[in-house]
Amino acid sequence: MLSAPVVIGRQVLGHVSELVLDPRLERLVGYEVELASGTRRFLPTGVASPGPVAIEVASLLHLVEPEYYRRHGVPLAEAPQTAPLEIDLDSGDVLRRGR
Repeated sequence: MLSAPVVIGRQVLGHVSELVLDPRLERLVGYEVELASGTRRFLPTGVASPGPVAIEVASLLHLVEPEYYRRHGVPLAEAPQTAPLEIDLDSGDVLRRGR
């Protein structure tokens, strides 16, 4: 999912730059998206539709300031690697392989 395009219809808004998990590393809460302008926004999973090629969003208004999620979430890149993580994109559940 990293670097997947985020689109409205055929218009590419930007690309996924980070996956954000809840503090307990149990759920995917959303995607940090780097827009074409270089600005970063947060896209909550509840308003995102991951597809085979891109993540679809119904409105540009669903992309919000990322500050709250940076303070209260855990970027996948910073998650402790006690066990490899897999994310079910349909449910948002984080699965730990080997458990």
